[in-house]
Amino acid sequence: MQLQDLKSQEQALKNLGVMFDSYGNISNYLSILGTKQNEINALIKEENSLIQAYNASTDSDIKKQISERITAADKRVKNAEDEYKNLEKKIKNYDDLREDIQDVIDEIEEETQKQIEINIEKFRMDLQIRLDMG
Repeated sequence: MQLQDLKSQEQALKNLGVMFDSYGNISNYLSILGTKQNEINALIKEENSLIQAYNASTDSDIKKQISERITAADKRVKNAEDEYKNLEKKIKNYDDLREDIQDVIDEIEEETQKQIEINIEKFRMDLQIRLDMG
């Protein structure tokens, strides 16, 4: 079940531009988040230039038009920030799930190793008993 969820999350991240190495590690973590941050910064810069134009204008009709553009720009900034946070959350969920799966695998391997050691010890005891009886 967890492996299916992991593959589903991996595909969703791939659709957002995230790339993975052959081990399932995210290989472009910094660049994908950096690109998203650059998009946010560009939108903020655009919004700031509109605010400057608004402050510099003395015409009320032009101020009204600029104000509408500022509102639209602010929405774009908020959407981009939400996308960034959503991507971060998806990446964290993916990494957490991979870690959980690895923990389960490690526990299974550890328990398997313990069982092997118990079986070897039983075999040695049986062998020793037979040697002592023989």
